[in-house]
Amino acid sequence: KHFSASGNLLVWNQLRYTRWENANHSQIVTYDLDRHRKRTLVRRGRYYGSTLSRSATQIASISYTDSSQWAVELHNLNGSRAARFQTGNSVPVRVAWSDDDKLLAYIAIEQDCKSVSVIDLEHRTIDTVLPQINDDISNLLFCGSKLYMTGNHNGNTAWYAYSLTDSTFGVVAESPFGVGTGSVSGDSLLFTYYTAYGFQIAEKQIDRLTKTEMPTAIANSQTQALTEQEQRVVFGGDSVYKVQHYSRLAHLINIH
Repeated sequence: KHFSASGNLLVWNQLRYTRWENANHSQIVTYDLDRHRKRTLVRRGRYYGSTLSRSATQIASISYTDSSQWAVELHNLNGSRAARFQTGNSVPVRVAWSDDDKLLAYIAIEQDCKSVSVIDLEHRTIDTVLPQINDDISNLLFCGSKLYMTGNHNGNTAWYAYSLTDSTFGVVAESPFGVGTGSVSGDSLLFTYYTAYGFQIAEKQIDRLTKTEMPTAIANSQTQALTEQEQRVVFGGDSVYKVQHYSRLAHLINIH
């Protein structure tokens, strides 16, 4: 489950089952911590990863539209849709707001890699800042002019940082047994990491960055060349297979 909190509000998505499975909906639900009031903002649709803005005035969600298209949508707290950004063949999996709520970043699954894009909400433009990442990145955070995400580095799981101003890419923290979710507080990154005694919480200064190469995806031409080197399994065309009449009772009870 993905929960998002800002101010006195919590937001999450929950399934609403109908009589027909293909008509099930994933709703956007909020909970007011002061009034102890739960409210369903959007009842119909398929929404995932709903995340509150820093000012708690809008909600960004990943949606799968009725036209079978993926998009990032914005909703106001009254349930009305403020904007929809189609992402084409990219499948968004995580969104994150900037500090001033003017930018929205998201991780997407591409055909053979992952990518990170930034939406300029004022100018309604999408800029793919990390187009081809050959890594299973997740847990996206947006703080200042930097994006933070988890991935793999030299056999360890790590928290990466990417600067939108000078395009530097580096490792903030890493662990051999796995890092979990995190949050930026001041000039520190608070995150969970796994040990022999279970999950622990660690703190790391975000200005202490170890620069590293970005794990870019292999070019399609290289992928094609490597594929052609592999030998394919070809089944013989002379095989004869016995055809049997299907019977529910005979196949349910195997007498031997």
